[in-house]
Amino acid sequence: SFDQELGGKVIKKYSEVVVGPESKENEWPIFRGNMERGNSVNATLGEKPVKLWEASFGLETKSFGILSSQRAGLTQAVIANDIVLVADIDSQRIIGIDANTGKQKWVFPVGSRVDFPPTYYKGQCLAVGKDGWVYCLNASTGALVWKLLVAPYERFIGGQEKLESQWPMASDVLIVDGIGYVNAGLGFSHFGGVRAVAFKADSGEIVWSQTYYDEKHRGYSSGYCGNMFTAQKTAKGLILSMDGIIIDPSNGKIINRNGRTAGILSGDMDNYLAGGNSIPRNAEDRGAVGLSDGRIWGKMIAFDKDLSVASASSYGATTWQNNLKINFNSKKVPGKVYFWEKENWEMTVDDIVLTPKYIYTVGHYQRITKEPELLVMSREDGSILHSIPIEGFPSQNGMSIAGIKLFITTREGKIFCFECKP
Repeated sequence: SFDQELGGKVIKKYSEVVVGPESKENEWPIFRGNMERGNSVNATLGEKPVKLWEASFGLETKSFGILSSQRAGLTQAVIANDIVLVADIDSQRIIGIDANTGKQKWVFPVGSRVDFPPTYYKGQCLAVGKDGWVYCLNASTGALVWKLLVAPYERFIGGQEKLESQWPMASDVLIVDGIGYVNAGLGFSHFGGVRAVAFKADSGEIVWSQTYYDEKHRGYSSGYCGNMFTAQKTAKGLILSMDGIIIDPSNGKIINRNGRTAGILSGDMDNYLAGGNSIPRNAEDRGAVGLSDGRIWGKMIAFDKDLSVASASSYGATTWQNNLKINFNSKKVPGKVYFWEKENWEMTVDDIVLTPKYIYTVGHYQRITKEPELLVMSREDGSILHSIPIEGFPSQNGMSIAGIKLFITTREGKIFCFECKP
């Protein structure tokens, strides 16, 4: 066990909070779009994207093998009120970009890897570093407002050729009704456990701090690692979860370690993102993510209230193209009933985003010689309505949508903005 006194109690303030506008319904204020992490948005885009601008911010020095098998380049972009927020993983910094022009507005160096995208909240940019801190920046200027220590104290070790906390941040910042949720630590039985903290998003003031320590469950089994928070609002109240574990949002205590019937995002997201999506690596030892009720499971998933989508490559696959498919099944239909599926798909899917009318899919090719593509697909029958080549290696989980703009980040450090008029 370790000293619990410092973590979750140290907050350093640098400037006053300037309250800005809230994000709109059809914007993308958080990683994977919403509190359920469905990678879906209520936006009315068309089927023929036109490139509005592109910009380059990353180092662009990695090999294909590194890019396909490790977390690299830019994270998924977060967009609200004409501001694009993105983390540059290799350069250890957060960048603010003008959504209409692609021009850099500001840059903030963190000093450790920023593996998760920032979160937008009322004019603030909240981000986590592998150094164990939560950072609150002014989203318009990049000025540091405050930072909060979530790790028990500052102790640094080597990690992926950089320095990181012995209790690195294992999630981005989930914000629900003005309360932010975040956690740090490798596992329930590692170095004293995992610490979760809830804080007021506009000030950093702590609401509760909870440590999950379990000597019995050694290893990285599902549900016993530090993990990304997700949430659902139901008739019975807020369901707060962390890889299938149901957490009491009022105090952080564990209610249920097996939330299988809740239909919540399940899987070790930090490890999942760190492994990339190289098909040979997936076939050998990389797992997938899914919904806890078993409705959908795959290497890339997206879902909304009516439709669940997955791109899967089976464990132990003998060829690169076999067992690659896009599966669609309805939440309203019990069991695994597919509307349709595409078997033996050549595309290695890097991300999927759902809108009420279309499915947007971006990916690259490994077995055949073909440029990466953005595909616009029909929700009804899976037909490809339009395709457009992408001049870069798309980031894993690197596509987002706000209004009529679609953003794709790449592992070389580029970001593309497409306009899709209805």
